[in-house]
Amino acid sequence: MAQSNEKIKILIVEDDEVERTAVRRAIHHLANVEILEVEDSRSAIAILEKDHNIECVFLDYCLPDGDGLQLIQQLRAAEIQVPLVVLTGQGDEQIAARLIQAGASDYLSKENLSPENLSRSLYQALRVHLAEQEAAQANQQLRESEERYRLVVEGSNEGIWDWYVDSKKLYCNNRLREIVELSNNEVELNKDMLGELLHPEDFERVRQAIKNHIDKHEELAVDGAAD
Repeated sequence: MAQSNEKIKILIVEDDEVERTAVRRAIHHLANVEILEVEDSRSAIAILEKDHNIECVFLDYCLPDGDGLQLIQQLRAAEIQVPLVVLTGQGDEQIAARLIQAGASDYLSKENLSPENLSRSLYQALRVHLAEQEAAQANQQLRESEERYRLVVEGSNEGIWDWYVDSKKLYCNNRLREIVELSNNEVELNKDMLGELLHPEDFERVRQAIKNHIDKHEELAVDGAAD
């Protein structure tokens, strides 16, 4: 989303000059707005592929070379994720549902094209888009972090295990499997098997450390020898 001192670049896709002018006038009252205009789907795709600074698109449902649903599908297939607000003279709720399902951010009837409605739709679309971008970035960072952790664990010469208490699943790296002579093709290691593999002198200490971690939320940092 543009900073407060930067212009928000908006694309209007509308073939009817009168209606395009009406949309432009309704949006133009907003501060820091730059408006681009095209008349068909092909031109919209071309400009969106080149200009990645466009932050929102207002598009007519009925266009000379297709409808709004087809344009949305083409843009999403091309991985163009700019917010899309569809303007239509049709009040069909089924069409609205299909547009939203295809990836539209909002759906407005041309009968309700007031500056207030367009402004509300614009900023709502921008807020949702920003939240989705932040979530996607966070997920990507998490995946990268998990991959780095996996590489460290698999490359370690230490036997490492990780117990997921909620699911009661136990992960162990290949080195631990080698230490306890457990083939990768055998059944997954579980906490009961791990207890049997621990040296008797370490079992109670490890068990108590795990219990304190679960009951008292104490940090769990414990090692033990295999029997």
